[in-house]
Amino acid sequence: MRKPKPQKKFRQESFKESKKSIFIVCEGTKSEHEYFNQFKFKKGLTNVEIHSNLKGLNPDDIFEIAKNKKGEYDIIYCVFDRDEHPSYYEVIRNIMKYTNITAINSNPCFEYWLILHFQFTRENFTTPTPGKAAEKKLNTLMSDLGGYNKKKNNIFKKNQKFTSNESINFAKQNSEKSVKLAKQDTQSSSELFLDPPYTFFIFLLKNYKNGKENNLKIMRI
Repeated sequence: MRKPKPQKKFRQESFKESKKSIFIVCEGTKSEHEYFNQFKFKKGLTNVEIHSNLKGLNPDDIFEIAKNKKGEYDIIYCVFDRDEHPSYYEVIRNIMKYTNITAINSNPCFEYWLILHFQFTRENFTTPTPGKAAEKKLNTLMSDLGGYNKKKNNIFKKNQKFTSNESINFAKQNSEKSVKLAKQDTQSSSELFLDPPYTFFIFLLKNYKNGKENNLKIMRI
């Protein structure tokens, strides 16, 4: 099956500028949930609801939840990883059929977005698995900050590296660059898609500012 080019449909409205209701479905059970939760505390957002499952979700699960919620919210973001999910590209294609559902997908995983807060890299994460390799890289970059362990609590609360405006803007620039280069790689390859690292978090946090008039509600099931 031919792989689709990296996501080309996305929302660029900031949470501050938009008063629309926003629903975010996260794949992870801890890291992503805690990451967004810190924006509730640091930025004081409203009208954004975060759905996280304690058992974890795969892209198919996330898409099904998004479809069931599409009539309840103006914008729905599906946050999931490439990892080794066999249905990854199919889910992206299906999401692109909906006007109010957008994929915020990362290759290989959410940790790549976190890495971009420290440096830009196109490292080929492979060993032992793409996700584990990215976590190992992030743990090294965070050695002076206590390291990275996705099972630990308060990772983002304790580290301003992920919540300061300067750091977020740096990560945005790196994210945008990763998407641009990934698209170029896809267009230049005929049959073999190299699957370079990229993340679309830039389009979820585009022009992200203090939006104190907004409300961020975190929900776990």
